[in-house]
Amino acid sequence: MPKNEKCIICGNNSYFIKQAGHNCLLNRLCNIYKCSECRMEFCHPMPDATQLDSFYRNYSDVRAAEEVLLKNGQRHIKRLKKYGINKASCLLDFGCGQGTFARLGGKDWKNFDQYTYFEPKMLQTGKFDCVTLWGVLEHVIDPVRTMKEINRYLRSNGYMFLTTVSVETNIPYQHKPPEHLTYWTKQAMGVGFKKSGFEMILYEPYKMVQKRDVYMNAVLRTVPMNLKRYINYIAIPEMVEVPTNEVFVVGKKCSKS
Repeated sequence: MPKNEKCIICGNNSYFIKQAGHNCLLNRLCNIYKCSECRMEFCHPMPDATQLDSFYRNYSDVRAAEEVLLKNGQRHIKRLKKYGINKASCLLDFGCGQGTFARLGGKDWKNFDQYTYFEPKMLQTGKFDCVTLWGVLEHVIDPVRTMKEINRYLRSNGYMFLTTVSVETNIPYQHKPPEHLTYWTKQAMGVGFKKSGFEMILYEPYKMVQKRDVYMNAVLRTVPMNLKRYINYIAIPEMVEVPTNEVFVVGKKCSKS
């Protein structure tokens, strides 16, 4: 039995819960641990930056088609308006992928991604009204360090908006290292926010628009192939709002940070 490890968020004892298959970066089985205090789940050992570079060099996700990103981007923009963020705001989409979200905004909406939009000069201290991380936090090795970095880029009372995988929704989730390295709870997020200088002002289940076929393939993945042919879901719209195993979280930079 693997030994206990310290939680990467709160530092309390965490216990081994399962092996999550072969980690192609480390060429070994990856262990999943659960914190006894904040209930965070995380993989151990973590890959290093060089190994992640190798993994994400040719990364693609069938769930993230351009038309899906555009529709969900428009929904995100409506959410941000509730906090005074608009196309005139200075926004950084951190971990932007191919940059779809920022293209929906104004001239001061910027992209940054370690693998696709690497322009470090734009990462200036105190520059941005808000930073977005859409499906990013679960991919990083050290989430607290990443959130501290985000805090530094924000102006006083700036906002951080994110979505990430949660273990507390009613939707099943898979442990998928090295792609997903962390799996969150509200308590763990609160600890992470406090350590990185944020006040958590919203934490709620996240719904998104997805292609019908992608969603139904996920729903039916445990159904035997010989039975799937009897299931007719053609009446479902081609694009549909669906529940996810993620949460939508809003943090505000603390005035003292």
